[in-house]
Amino acid sequence: YNIIIAENEEEEVVYAAEELQHFLYEATGVEIEIVTNYSGDTVYDSENEYFILGSLADEKGYAGLTTDTGYKMVKDGKTFYLYGKTPLATLNAVYAFMNTALGLEFFTSTDYKLNSKAELIVGMEWTDVTYNPDIDYNWSCDGSLLQGEKKQNVINSARMGFVYKDVVSDVS
Repeated sequence: YNIIIAENEEEEVVYAAEELQHFLYEATGVEIEIVTNYSGDTVYDSENEYFILGSLADEKGYAGLTTDTGYKMVKDGKTFYLYGKTPLATLNAVYAFMNTALGLEFFTSTDYKLNSKAELIVGMEWTDVTYNPDIDYNWSCDGSLLQGEKKQNVINSARMGFVYKDVVSDVS
């Protein structure tokens, strides 16, 4: 697998790619490269193994997304598309994917549970998910905890307050 993001992607999507890379490695021991040298002429074959995030994944369409923090998780062949209408929604999609595929669950921004024996996901049964939260922008903190520490605030907010649906029951 490779994680594919646009060259000039938003900070939250870059962070989502880094989180996906980190937790996939921790769960499986497989090092996955983040590829950012996308050009508009590049075509990704769905039979190859990619995680395509953010603005590159939106080719799958926003149909059904009605909230800013809602997201889609779509599998086409061996490729996973994780995205939403906003960069924070893409981060939500990545956390929801890792919750489903790896059993990742946060108790604090640094304490979590992870299935360390997770198989990498090529053959897993999958049902595509479109999720719109009832309350948009349901974050755990508003950034006032660590003034001047934007990245740490994003980490704390995203890990503790990502909007998700219990998608395990949606996966066959």
